[in-house]
Amino acid sequence: MDSESKDSFIGSFLQPPDKMIPASFAYIESKKLAAVGVDEPSISNNQAVVAALRTLQEKIHRLELEKSQAEDNLCSLSIAAAQYKKALEHESYKKDTAHQELMQQRKDISVQLNAAQSRCSLLEKQLDYMRKMVSSAELEKKMVLEQQTQLQKENDQNQVELHAKLEKLEVLEKECLKLTATQIIAEVSKLRISLKVIHLVL
Repeated sequence: MDSESKDSFIGSFLQPPDKMIPASFAYIESKKLAAVGVDEPSISNNQAVVAALRTLQEKIHRLELEKSQAEDNLCSLSIAAAQYKKALEHESYKKDTAHQELMQQRKDISVQLNAAQSRCSLLEKQLDYMRKMVSSAELEKKMVLEQQTQLQKENDQNQVELHAKLEKLEVLEKECLKLTATQIIAEVSKLRISLKVIHLVL
């Protein structure tokens, strides 16, 4: 923009004039023109130009205010959009974290479940083995009793030895059943309860 248009009263929309026309300019100019005897058409034209300039300046001022308000609104919208984006990112991060924690919990529970199932299977095998041992001991006891009945008729000394074997066998049976079978049954029961709880959680 050249200096001539900046020094003029019209200027431009993008670069308003440096010299703004005061509000009383039209009245003063009309008085001066009337004092020197200027023709009426000339005065009317000057007044129209002044009025047009004032209207144009008011429009420019109003547009500048609207532009400033629009810039403020745009700035506010940009801030609000940035805050909303940040909130969305935070919410998405929270959801991802919660999902990862849930998946990790499920994985841990699955590992615990598999370990408990393996332990339960092992204990059930041990319990079955102990039952077979008890059954075998009972069969052996029966056989010993039969032998005792038969040998009692033949030899009293053999009867004493057989009786001692039976007592020893009974003690072993009781200890075996008390210390091993009972503990295994109790542990299997606990594991089954734990498995039920884990299944309920899943």
